[in-house]
Amino acid sequence: AMQIEADRIHIVGEGWLRVWFIEDLPPALGRGALDAIYDFPGEIRVAMVTLPMEKAAVREHLRQRRTALFAENMTRSQQGRLPDFTAQDELTETEKTLHDIESSHLPPLQLQWAVGLYGRSPEELDELTRRLEDYMLDADLRFFRASFRQEKGLYSVQPFGLNFLGHGRNITVSALAWMFPFARRLQADITGIP
Repeated sequence: AMQIEADRIHIVGEGWLRVWFIEDLPPALGRGALDAIYDFPGEIRVAMVTLPMEKAAVREHLRQRRTALFAENMTRSQQGRLPDFTAQDELTETEKTLHDIESSHLPPLQLQWAVGLYGRSPEELDELTRRLEDYMLDADLRFFRASFRQEKGLYSVQPFGLNFLGHGRNITVSALAWMFPFARRLQADITGIP
């Protein structure tokens, strides 16, 4: 028995749930950047599903993006305008990712990341939501509530190994290793980790 609303679900007799999907993360993510989210003082579920991507398609997309960014930078320079540092950083990151893909034998991965938060009442859920969204902003994550898709979000944070929301982001194995929540020496939970 669930009552599904636009941005939350009421699980009758149990509580309330809100689900987000993470669309993007910063290029450099330190080991401790996600600790506040993993150690959030509330009932939270973090579901990360990785899928292999076709290497040739990713390589072609990155080459096209590199060409577009390079052309944009050249045009700005020829017009005498100030450089766009965001575009320059994206070009550098694109070239690095392209180099890593071409020199690696591992396929690129797509990360589909969903976060579910439970509360006993709508008020508690709203208060926990504010705190969790602050933590995600501090980690420099680009996230969205799964508005009008909360039921798919609920299924995505269950231990099915599937993500029903989509919204994947390409990621390398080394970057994914920094996000792995159980690789920390200080991670301890006496009740266990599902």
